[in-house]
Amino acid sequence: MGKGKTADFTKSGHQPAGIYGWRKQCLYAVILFILIIVIMNAALTVWILRVLNFNITGLNMGTIKITHEGITVGGLTKLVKPLYVTNIKAKQNNALNIFSNKDIFINSMKSSENSGKFHIGKNTIEASCDVFEVKDITGQSRFKVTEKGVTYSMDEVTYSGKAVFNGSIETPNIRGPHKGSLRLESASSSIILSGRERVLIEAPEGDVEMKSAHDITFKANRKITLNATKIFMKNIDISTANGNGAKYDDVFQLCMCQNGRLFLAPPTGRCVTDQVTCS
Repeated sequence: MGKGKTADFTKSGHQPAGIYGWRKQCLYAVILFILIIVIMNAALTVWILRVLNFNITGLNMGTIKITHEGITVGGLTKLVKPLYVTNIKAKQNNALNIFSNKDIFINSMKSSENSGKFHIGKNTIEASCDVFEVKDITGQSRFKVTEKGVTYSMDEVTYSGKAVFNGSIETPNIRGPHKGSLRLESASSSIILSGRERVLIEAPEGDVEMKSAHDITFKANRKITLNATKIFMKNIDISTANGNGAKYDDVFQLCMCQNGRLFLAPPTGRCVTDQVTCS
């Protein structure tokens, strides 16, 4: 088919199928444009994967690596908004450091309410929770705070300084420092020492001194033993007998057996008793 000539297909009895003329050129132009777009998309995808260091193990964005196990961050990471995670841990043999120009808040939420909060501020550390517990590397509880009280699960607790307790203390042993004295004091109330089996007050290398503004009372269901080579009772009133003195039914003599047991005798006469009393 030459230029400026037309073909008559009706005479041959059939019409060929296809696209001719300007339609064919437009089709080639569309295919070429789509091919260019596909090549550009493929090149851009390869460039993005190259920049992000994406491989078969995960996504590596500089010091950030994203895998199915989580996100691994190497170096310093700055957070501008809250971070929600289930677990934060450092690499093996490395320390985990958390810095903030202001305060640090660590909250745990349950049913849209704060169930626990840990606040680190300027010269302040606060923990708000129902149970505060400190465990060692074996998982055993060493320090626990509940609404019922404070529990130390250790053989020995050392505290240097002055401690003030508004309630009771339950402990098998209270010992003073190696150099110095132990002082138990109640400025406006009383001190009660009680034990299920016994109460032992001992000073191997010093004195035991008790002072009270009013009375000091010792009570026992069986006996009170004073084991010492010398026992002094100072500042006791001395009674002077005279002819006009009166007799009192509640006045007795204080006597002592050879084994150290004390008993009372009538105000007059000698200290005489039977063998049962001094046994």
